[in-house]
Amino acid sequence: MLDVKRIRNDFDALAEKLATRGVAAETLNELKELDVKRRELLIKSEELKAQRNIASDGIAQAKRNKEDASEQIAAMQKSLQ
Repeated sequence: MLDVKRIRNDFDALAEKLATRGVAAETLNELKELDVKRRELLIKSEELKAQRNIASDGIAQAKRNKEDASEQIAAMQKSLQ
């Protein structure tokens, strides 16, 4: 089984070794591209979670102060769609 970190760090050498075993270079390239997409999506997911947490804190603060938080709630719901 291949480790994704190894594909990232030692791509060329790994591609050569796998070519001797009959694995197409395109397959390894696809794995590398999928890993890049996965990492980008993880970053985006973390950013969205941080935004959600900030919005939730603002809503909680408004409710504690007995203020109307409906605009903040609507904005958060809209951003989730």
